[in-house]
Amino acid sequence: GAPHDPSNPPLVSTTPPLPPELRAAARAVTTIARSLRLRQHQEQQQQRWQAAALALDRLFLAAFVALTGACALGTGLDAALHRPPPQPFP
Repeated sequence: GAPHDPSNPPLVSTTPPLPPELRAAARAVTTIARSLRLRQHQEQQQQRWQAAALALDRLFLAAFVALTGACALGTGLDAALHRPPPQPFP
C-alpha cells in the first residue's frame, strides 16, 4: 500500500476500540480529572473571598480606630475645656 501521509489523517479512526477494563479506567481518570479541576476552581474562589474579607476587615479596623480615637480626643478636649470653678459650693 501507499505510505501514510501524516498531514492528511484518515476519516475513520484506525485505533481499535478499547477493552471494557480500559474504558472503565478511562472513565475513572476522566472523573478524577474533572474532580481535581473543580477542587482547584473552588480553592481559587475561596482565596478570592478570603482576600476580599481581609480587605474589608482592614477597612473596618481603620474606621473603628479612627472613630474610637476621635471620640477619645473629643472627650479629653471636652474635659479640658470644662474646668470646675474655684469655689464650687459658695
